[in-house]
Amino acid sequence: MLVLGAAGFAAGRLLDPARSAVLEAVAGLGFGVVALAARLLPGFAPRRLILDPASYALVGGGLVAFLFFATGLQRGAVTITTAAVVVGEGRRRYRRRSAWSGSATRSGPGSPPSDWPGSSSRSRVRCC
Repeated sequence: MLVLGAAGFAAGRLLDPARSAVLEAVAGLGFGVVALAARLLPGFAPRRLILDPASYALVGGGLVAFLFFATGLQRGAVTITTAAVVVGEGRRRYRRRSAWSGSATRSGPGSPPSDWPGSSSRSRVRCC
């Protein structure tokens, strides 16, 4: 978190087009840290939260992300800002998700039904 914070403060000194993109990339990485830390929390008992480093990563990532996201929106274009956040958040979170938390795609309520078009090799489109 200290490295992200230092990178964000250094990015604040850049010129306009690069400044907002770098600030928001740092904010996106902060949001990615929040997503990973939230998945790694063992529970919500106060003692477990105080002793777990993921709690501190969640708080630090949230502070870094909020600070640099707000600064980037204040100083740059909204489209550049939002795109950099989405890229920064997604790259880190999706690459590291399976390695850190052991999660993977699984079938269940969120997966398409078996008769959904494109869900199997023998799919067909039904109407009405």
